Amino acid sequence: MEYLREFYGSLSNRRKAILWVCLFFVLLSVVRIVAWVSKGGVPGPRQFTKKLASESIEEKKFAIYEVGRLGIKSAVPSLVKIVKEDPRPDIKRAAAASLGKIDKQQLVALLNETPKDVKYTVMETLIKLDRNNISYLMEKFNGEDAETKMLILSYVNLVTDNNYRDKLMSVSEDTQEDTAIRMEALRMTGKYQLDPATESRLWNLYYNDPDRNIKDLSYALIKEGKKAVNQTPAGPVIAR
Repeated sequence: MEYLREFYGSLSNRRKAILWVCLFFVLLSVVRIVAWVSKGGVPGPRQFTKKLASESIEEKKFAIYEVGRLGIKSAVPSLVKIVKEDPRPDIKRAAAASLGKIDKQQLVALLNETPKDVKYTVMETLIKLDRNNISYLMEKFNGEDAETKMLILSYVNLVTDNNYRDKLMSVSEDTQEDTAIRMEALRMTGKYQLDPATESRLWNLYYNDPDRNIKDLSYALIKEGKKAVNQTPAGPVIAR
């Protein structure tokens, strides 16, 4: 306290006046904040959830981001409704992202929605949240139309995971599948190192598949795969 008296006493009259003005505005700000809080001015979970239905785009966006950041589970039904019904892609994507942070299974369940804008938004969001979520897309692969299958393959192409190689080979071997999809799946297997099991399946396609393009691509992949294996540098020679 003595230090404050000395400090205040050392100030000129002008600086004392400035100090009091500053203290006045600080005090006024504190009073305003207290009054704002007492009137419910600081939004909580309930307020954010209510604002998800706001007509204001900016207010709605802010509420969407906040319920996701805070993990407010009570907001899940509203987020699902926004993803399914809101016509604005940016709002739909924001809601999907927050939904995925709060309850990923609810987001995955929306893959079953018929409207493609909903399904594609969900697919994009799942991959952005975690590329391991590609597995959910592959589980739905066989039941999708050609356009959606090609989109799923484009997401699979983002990763090199041996868990997907067998599925890609199975797609390329399915003679009932669209040729363009078979060709794309087969082409994608070329990014994996050729192993005996895959080579055997490629030879089977080359000799037995009814489609000439599949035959040619299979043979090309075998040649490229063997070439890559042969060019793999040998390990260091250890002197004895």
